[in-house]
Amino acid sequence: MDLSVVRGLNNLGNSCFMNSALQCLTHIKPLSRAIMQDGDGSGNGGQLYGMYRDYLKTYYKGQGGHGAVSPKQLFSNMRKINSRMAPGRQHDAHEYALGVLDFVEEHFKKQKRTKEFERIFGGRLVSEVTCASCKHVSSSYEHMVSLSLVVCVLMKDINKARTLEDALKEFFTPDYLKKENQYKCDSCKKKVDAKKQYSIAQGNNYDNLSTKMCCATIEEIQLPG
Repeated sequence: MDLSVVRGLNNLGNSCFMNSALQCLTHIKPLSRAIMQDGDGSGNGGQLYGMYRDYLKTYYKGQGGHGAVSPKQLFSNMRKINSRMAPGRQHDAHEYALGVLDFVEEHFKKQKRTKEFERIFGGRLVSEVTCASCKHVSSSYEHMVSLSLVVCVLMKDINKARTLEDALKEFFTPDYLKKENQYKCDSCKKKVDAKKQYSIAQGNNYDNLSTKMCCATIEEIQLPG
């Protein structure tokens, strides 16, 4: 099956957010290939998983693929993917994508194919807190499928991240815990100043980044006349 095919998705009624999420997920080739080669649609999340597998097969059907695809089943069953979503309304594309990945991951777990999913999205984020007194480091790890970043578009907020690169740097910038925010060190057995910093312990083969636009303040403009 030719996975280099690129096809459009029909707008089913305020479905642009869903279409953009599906296009991104569809072209993660290792994931799409693994799903289309799987003939089992049973188990936890099986109904949605089967719908998504059928959509992928329709998308990549035939030589080269022709015409736009209408993912009607995924659209009409939107509430099952995310209970806060409803067909015909505008929603967040990233939240929809995470909903799809949730039922795909659940199905892979049911089939004992967790490692197959983790080879694609198996990132790990580590939070390290370093004591300023004894230099003891406390580390905690968490599974990372996506990373949420804030990008500010306001000219007046010159200290905020204005680009994706700036947002990444800001996310991984150390946070210093002082005064009322002091950290209780496991080694010192008392509250101390400390440095907290995130880093990526294990990167994803496919980075799933969510950017939130910060544009809450609008200055009043006086028009002539």
